[in-house]
Amino acid sequence: MSGDPISIIAAGDSDVVRFVDTISRLPDGLPDWVLIGGVAVVLRVGGAHRATVDIDTLVRESDRLVELLLNDGGEQRAAHKFVVPIATQLDVMAVGSLPDPSSVEPSEYAFALAREWAFTTATDESVEVLNEGGRIAASASMRVATTAGLIALKSVSLPRRADSNNPAKATSDTIDLLALIATEPINDIASALAGAPQALHQWIAATCKRVFITDRRYTEARLRVARQPNSPGALLLAGQLAEALGSYDDDA
Repeated sequence: MSGDPISIIAAGDSDVVRFVDTISRLPDGLPDWVLIGGVAVVLRVGGAHRATVDIDTLVRESDRLVELLLNDGGEQRAAHKFVVPIATQLDVMAVGSLPDPSSVEPSEYAFALAREWAFTTATDESVEVLNEGGRIAASASMRVATTAGLIALKSVSLPRRADSNNPAKATSDTIDLLALIATEPINDIASALAGAPQALHQWIAATCKRVFITDRRYTEARLRVARQPNSPGALLLAGQLAEALGSYDDDA
């Protein structure tokens, strides 16, 4: 494990308790996998900051994981989406060989880089969800994407949302980014992101600059429409990260 357990407080019937309990029930011997997505963000920021509805994972041996989950009684709903072993959806995303950057769209290449980097930099964690009385409601051990890895994934996903059939996801990605950026000192996050592949680092820097500096007023408007609390401090931190990432680009 990377250190002390990740402990968060949640109501006994909350999604977080249900998700961590689900993870604790996954069968032994699964291929190496990494928790990403909304639940990973909840763990890294230390609490539920928005609603989330499923568990997202990265895995190299996706076909093997699919086989094991089905043999364990998982009900396949769609490609690489399962209900295991209770009514919680698990989304399995494969991490494989990086494509030739000249053969795919830049966003596809950046997303492949982000998945690979988040997978390889993830850390082993012991997770405890405590009820309001301080008792453990659920616990599990798992590999979780780092704060920097999650920022990379969200930064790559956010620009892709506008062209998807669910552009509202852009708002949830923005909310996640703001929450993640506020969890650690800006210089520490920028330093960690400097270890990402250059093409990925440049993509993250460009996204943060556009969302939190160039289009800041538009970002604020989207957050208001989503009825998110006005948080100029969080946007200020995000802008500072964008500037710090730019300084790393200048040094490259």
